[in-house]
Amino acid sequence: MNAPKEFQVGKSYSRQVNAQVIGSTLTQTFTAMDSRTNKIVWQKRKPGGQSYGWATTATGLAFGGNIDGNLIAYDVRNGDELWKFQVGWGISAPPMTYAVDGVQYVAVAAGGNRGGLSTPDGDAVWAFALNGTIDEVAAPPPIDTKVNPPNTTMVSLGREVGGPTTQGGPWIFEGTVRTYDYRYEPVGFNVPAGTTITWQNLGASIHTATDTKGVWDTGDISGGGATASVTFDSPGTYDYICKPHPWMVGRIVINP
Repeated sequence: MNAPKEFQVGKSYSRQVNAQVIGSTLTQTFTAMDSRTNKIVWQKRKPGGQSYGWATTATGLAFGGNIDGNLIAYDVRNGDELWKFQVGWGISAPPMTYAVDGVQYVAVAAGGNRGGLSTPDGDAVWAFALNGTIDEVAAPPPIDTKVNPPNTTMVSLGREVGGPTTQGGPWIFEGTVRTYDYRYEPVGFNVPAGTTITWQNLGASIHTATDTKGVWDTGDISGGGATASVTFDSPGTYDYICKPHPWMVGRIVINP
């Protein structure tokens, strides 16, 4: 929950964050459950953040795409991999199946916008049939298998941060990072060497700002408006987390 605050029309009074700890391994699972016993029959674990849905057929096949560009068919009875095809882009949509003139097809949309991938050459839709003749294409760049530090828009001193729905509304960043439950605002910023950065905890829980390499640490910052400060004299990039809530991440770039 957030600290108590008076109601203002148009302001946001809730906050949620879904993030993994920096450096942790990204994996996904595809799991078959027996609905009669509620137990796992088989499970596949693959690298990468997540998959985006599966389609099953009456003949016992399960088709699913992966952010590494592979469309895979499994035997639903035992999880055996029966077929795999590289489409060239990360797949971030579930497959579908349909029939035209008695021929059954499996189709899937593919695009390079998931798993840390970015491609400038657009998206594609692939449709497969038993008599297909098109061959696989080159795989996209390797996917992320570890949680990387935040890739965020960097804010400079004197720039406006926040927005109309941000708790407290927009404000000018002058070196104070507002800490909520559970987010830093701004997430990333760049400042000159010698700048003192202050973290103000406007949430209800205790937070910290802790360098991921152990170089500096604010210690506990109590909720309700307490502050802690660190002066940065050495140029470089500093990624940091909240020790009690390590899914809270931030980045500081210190310019010469």
